[in-house]
Amino acid sequence: MGADLYIRSLSEPVKAKYEPLFLKAVKVRDSLPKDEAHEVERAKAQEKVSKYYDLMYSKGYYRDSYNVTSVMWRMDLSWWQDVGKMLNKKGELCPSKAKRLLKLIQAREVQPMTAEEIREKHGTVDDGDNSPEKWLECWQRQRLELIRFLQTAILKKESIRCSI
Repeated sequence: MGADLYIRSLSEPVKAKYEPLFLKAVKVRDSLPKDEAHEVERAKAQEKVSKYYDLMYSKGYYRDSYNVTSVMWRMDLSWWQDVGKMLNKKGELCPSKAKRLLKLIQAREVQPMTAEEIREKHGTVDDGDNSPEKWLECWQRQRLELIRFLQTAILKKESIRCSI
């Protein structure tokens, strides 16, 4: 579960290009026997599925999951309470409301979490790529990606389709 945001003029062409390739890769993967003899072949097929899935959502798309990884929650914002009331009846965030959301986000910093707090929210913590410092870097990167996403929609004067 999560918030899915789309700038349609960017997201729809790439989805149209890669979805047939994704569906074909899924069909190939699913046709392979699920035995040990085909394990390597299935893994390669899954890599192709993942590749085309990622490409389908590589432009004009932003996702923020409803879990410990949520950048909005780390800024003490809510997709439902803060953004939901900005959407029109079609579930879109018009450019003027996108500007308002952008200002809200730019006015806030990502709040760090301790290792204990991350674990309480079912996040993995270690001394490497899942250290509290790495979590903070990830949230800060997500914040910048969301800012860029909103700026793109505003510059294009395009409403953002929101599934929250």
